Parts: sequence; structure tokens; C-alpha cells
Amino acid sequence: MTSYQHTKLQPNTSELVFRATILSSHSSTKMAPLPVVLCGKNPNIAKIVADGLLPEFEGMGSHLFLLDGVQNIVSLVIYAHSLTAIHVITSAPAGAVDLPILLAGNTPPDHSENVGSQNYANPPVAIAAGGGYTDEEFYSMHTPSNAVKEITWLKTDNSLLKAGVGPPKGDALVEYAKKKAVDVKKQLLEIGVGKEGVKGGIHLC
Repeated sequence: MTSYQHTKLQPNTSELVFRATILSSHSSTKMAPLPVVLCGKNPNIAKIVADGLLPEFEGMGSHLFLLDGVQNIVSLVIYAHSLTAIHVITSAPAGAVDLPILLAGNTPPDHSENVGSQNYANPPVAIAAGGGYTDEEFYSMHTPSNAVKEITWLKTDNSLLKAGVGPPKGDALVEYAKKKAVDVKKQLLEIGVGKEGVKGGIHLC
């Protein structure tokens, strides 16, 4: 019989956060992290995002429920699958070469700025590209990759960025990267990457 454990983290706020952990006879089974590739020109941001993809909760069947003051579920993020950045690309030319190799299930060339896990046992199920790439650079990576295998891509929506504003610096850079990790993880899990029947395509993030 399935049982639930609920822990109230912030009882005095209008937004209540509960962690519900499903306990069952299969609770000791852990799903392998889903492999993804990050494309980011700033290796410092890429490293923080890669670290941020790691699961908050370990094990199978962990969920995070966000509820408002009237107990309505407003968001549900499922962590039954975790994500891991197996490869980090810091330039469009490198991406145009490495990504088709990765999608074919092979090991790409080694790069000193690759802060991914470099565990290439399985090809990536998704690729996330940061805002440092122009549309031309993005498609220079996407086109040859898509010819090998069509998977999910996240593309930063640069139309939301203010003209002439460069990347954040210092503490602001760290906070930006942490938020980007949350956005990437949330969107990929909502899309359902790694599940059968999920089609590839480009999604703005």
C-alpha cells in the first residue's frame, strides 16, 4: 500500500511547500539520470547550471508540490527522473562537431572547458542553449544535429533580453545561473524528455 509523508516547510506564508515522498515496495529503485547537453559561451554560468540540474531529492517517486493559501495545487514538478549534464559546449563551431557525434552515441573530442560529467554511456535526450548564441550560431549547431537525431532543444528567448545589456556579473551572475538551472529543469521535465512518444523540437526558455 502506498503511503505519503508530508513536511510543511513554511507554515506561516501564503505559499505552502510540501514534499511528498511515495513509499512503496519499489522505493529502493532509482532511475538513471537523463543525459542532457548544455551549450553556453560562459563556462562559469554553464558550471552553475550543470550543478543546478542535480536532483533536490534522491530516489524514485519524489515530488514537490507548490500550493497557494487555499490549498490549490498551482505547480507540480516531478523529480522521479533527475537530469545530468554529460557535456558542456562553449562555442558554436564545437557544438556543430560534437553534437552529431553525441547523438550518434559516440564519444566527442575532449575539451578543457567541458565541465560536464563526460559519462557518454547514453546519448543525450535534450540540448539546452544559452542566450550567448545568435540565431545563426544556434542553427549552425541544430541543423547538423537534427540530421542525425531529432531531440528536444531549449533555446533562450533573446527577445526578452534588454538591448545592449551584457551578461550579469558577480553575485548577479550566480543568481542568474541558478535561476536558469531551475527553468531548464522544470521545462524539460514538463516536456517529458526521456519518455516514449515525446517528439523533439525547439522550445523557447
